[in-house]
Amino acid sequence: MAAAVSAGALAQTGQAELEPDQLFRMVGPSVHLVAAAASLEDIRAKRNINQGSAVAIGERDLITNCHVIKDKALIFLLREGSARAATLTRADNESDLCTLSVVGAALAPVAQIRTFASLAVGEHVYTIGSPKGLENTLGDGIVAGLRKRGALKLVQITAPISQGSSGGGLFDRFGNLVGITSFFLSEAQSINFAVSIDEYARIAGLPPAADGNTPVAAPTPSPASNGTAVAAKGFSLELVVARSDTEARQTWTFLNERYGDLLTGLKPETQRFELPNKGIFYRLLAGTIRDRSRAGALCREITQRGHATCLVR
Repeated sequence: MAAAVSAGALAQTGQAELEPDQLFRMVGPSVHLVAAAASLEDIRAKRNINQGSAVAIGERDLITNCHVIKDKALIFLLREGSARAATLTRADNESDLCTLSVVGAALAPVAQIRTFASLAVGEHVYTIGSPKGLENTLGDGIVAGLRKRGALKLVQITAPISQGSSGGGLFDRFGNLVGITSFFLSEAQSINFAVSIDEYARIAGLPPAADGNTPVAAPTPSPASNGTAVAAKGFSLELVVARSDTEARQTWTFLNERYGDLLTGLKPETQRFELPNKGIFYRLLAGTIRDRSRAGALCREITQRGHATCLVR
C-alpha cells in the first residue's frame, strides 16, 4: 500500500475528489462487521457478544481494535447475512490495534493509506463502520484536531461514531484510509477519535501473536485428545471452538445431521488448548483430508449452507 504525502499531492497525482456515494462504493466493501464471543454457547444464547468493525488491508488480513475481540475465542466477519471465521494474528496494546486473518475467498482491501503528517485540520473525512450493528453506516465530518498521546497519533474528528464503530475505517475525500475509528468522549458532543493508520506499519512489523510477544495471544495448539497431532496426518476442518470437550462432541452430532453428505468418512477429534488468562478451549476437528484444495472446497460448501465457521488446519 502506498502512503500519500499531502492532500495537495494526492490531487496532483491523479486522485480525484469523490462524492460521498462514489466513496462508499469504492471503500465500503473493505469494511466488515465483526462479532466476537467467548464460546459457542454464548453465540447460541446471543449473550456476551462484542460487536465492532474491521477494515481489510490485504486479501487475507484486516485491522480492528483489540478491545472489540478482547477475551473472545470466537471471531467472525459478518456481511449481508453471511459469516466467516477470523483468527487473531497480531496485537498491540499501546495502539489498541489488532490484525485478523481469514481463509477462503479474497477480501477487497483498501487501495491506499494516508499518513498522519499529511492531514490538515478542517479537511473533510468519512467514517464507515457498524454502529449498534447497523452494517456499513456512512458518516461524514471534518478533522477537528491532530493529537498525540505519548507516541500514539490520534485523529480527532466530528464525523459520528458510537458503540460498534470501533475498528471501522476513517477515509479522506479521495478514498484513502486515514485511521481506525476507536473511541469517543461520551460526556461531550462530536469529540471522536481514530488511531492514525501510521500505527499500522508498526503493528505489521510485530511477530505473530502465537509467539507470545503480544498482549492478546492466539490459540496455541496442543496435542489432540488421542495423543496424536491431527496436523501431522494431513488437513482437518476446524468446525467449532467450544468451552468443553462434551460441547464440542455434541456439536459434531448436530453437524452430522445437517452436513452428513459432506462429512462422510471424516473422523471427529477434539483438540484442547489454553488461552492465557482466558481458560481452556476445545477445537472440534474433522479429518483427515490429504488434499488442501479439497479441504478448502468442503469448508466453503459447509459455510455456504449456513454453518458459521470452518477453517482448514
